Amino acid sequence: KANPIVLAAACLRKNNPDVSIYVVDVSSQARPDTDWRHFPHKYGFKVFKRDSFLRELVPQFGRLFNFRLLSRVWDVELAMRDVKENNVVFMDTDIFSLNPLRPVEGIDNPEFFYSNYNNGVWFYNKKARSTKIVFDFWKGMICRAIHDTDFRHEIYHRNPQYGTYYMQDEIVFRSLCQLLPNHVKSVDMK
Repeated sequence: KANPIVLAAACLRKNNPDVSIYVVDVSSQARPDTDWRHFPHKYGFKVFKRDSFLRELVPQFGRLFNFRLLSRVWDVELAMRDVKENNVVFMDTDIFSLNPLRPVEGIDNPEFFYSNYNNGVWFYNKKARSTKIVFDFWKGMICRAIHDTDFRHEIYHRNPQYGTYYMQDEIVFRSLCQLLPNHVKSVDMK
């Protein structure tokens, strides 16, 4: 089966030979037969296989929420606790780094950054106070959106470009950026 992560890791490795690459694989529910074969060794990445943090909520709420995406903030945070690096770059599987990751070099400050072009790219320092605030606030907003219809509609209203067909982490993240401008910084990474 085709796996875009392998291509994304290959692109990232080509342009960033010294960067540690970690893949958080939560595909066990959708594709329990994911076979990484020789690719982690070939492209120098490590795979963390885990169940999606919010997987238990899927039967309870059905299709109103994309729990694999909503769970991403927990899944990344928990997996990155096990790595030695303090600076972390998160990239969605559909992001292909065709250039070196210049914005990350030397970032060792208290802010949480995201790409203003695609919020499927964010980077942060695990030890920074702002990172804890952003993650705690983001997780809290997701939980509230799941259980509070009025709050969910408020998030949809703040971000009409996403529509209202189902709740995902991008919609919540965009609202978080509006509410925490001193802790979340946009970086031009187009």
